[in-house]
Amino acid sequence: MPPATCCSKPAAPTSRSARWCRARTATSRWWPGRTCCWAPTCWPGGEGASIALFAGRDLTQDEGTVVSTAGGVIAPDVAGVATLESLMAGTGAVSITAGSVVDGDTDPDDAEVDIEAAALVLGGAGSMGAADNALETTVDELAVSGGGDLFLTETDALDVATLSVQAQRVGADAAAEDADALNAAGLATGATVVRTLDGTLTVLAGAEVTTTGNTLLQAAGEEADLVLLAAINGGADLSLVAAGDLSQDADVASTAGGSVVLAAGDDVTQAQGTTASTLDGILAVQAGGTFTLSSLRRAQAPCASTAVRSSTPMRPATPTSTSRPEPSSSWSAVPSAPPAMRWRRRSTRSP
Repeated sequence: MPPATCCSKPAAPTSRSARWCRARTATSRWWPGRTCCWAPTCWPGGEGASIALFAGRDLTQDEGTVVSTAGGVIAPDVAGVATLESLMAGTGAVSITAGSVVDGDTDPDDAEVDIEAAALVLGGAGSMGAADNALETTVDELAVSGGGDLFLTETDALDVATLSVQAQRVGADAAAEDADALNAAGLATGATVVRTLDGTLTVLAGAEVTTTGNTLLQAAGEEADLVLLAAINGGADLSLVAAGDLSQDADVASTAGGSVVLAAGDDVTQAQGTTASTLDGILAVQAGGTFTLSSLRRAQAPCASTAVRSSTPMRPATPTSTSRPEPSSSWSAVPSAPPAMRWRRRSTRSP
């Protein structure tokens, strides 16, 4: 059921699904037939029935099996390994708490969707998916906590959001009661690879991405954009890649000396006042169109460097920043190298 208290000023749904209304600072649940929304996104049992799965050791779905609900919540709570075949919540939500989560389809060429829902929350210190066998999803929103590695491939558009999901658990007296809610804001993970195959990837405001390993956020597909409305803090090398435009509306940083790569098939735009930075690493920007600069910063170390490549002239954000550091070395593109990106280093030595 929708909440009793509604927004005083109704917001029209704006996403590809007419069931959602969205603001830059939060996400809101759109309830059909009601001129109201509710922020942040939350499912107290969802619109349909909950399915709560509890295991003191492992949970294994055999090949071909499905757990499904018509718009409710599917909530596995597993102490060990959760091996997934198919969780289908429709317009509802899936929340998974587990030691680790594994795609049961071991064939790396198998792209069968493992999780289908409006929202997905993952929690646990172990890995969620693997480098050679990512979790395949069709979801609108994602949030992950716990610090484990994350490998996830989304079929279409995806928002990294702030989510809270709560299922109903049936007791010995057959009465349903609230299970513990699983809450997560953005991504708090180890090594992280999140890719869309055909759609825009958006990190919503308030849903910061904080990782402790190498990180790739990639929006693939025709004209798919990468939109960063919250800070991205990578614990090692950090790559942010878009087939279309890359829009940076919050700071981006590698906090452990890794490289930072901003790459887009079209434009790369840093909003006024935003910064991309690294400690002792390399900053590289590749834009198929225009690169609009606010600030690129790196530590003053002998091996640190910055590289910029754009097919059109680089222009500063308005007003022009006057606080850019003077580099100790720089990179320039070799003119004869397109379309592959090759770099030639031009050093400036101190006396």
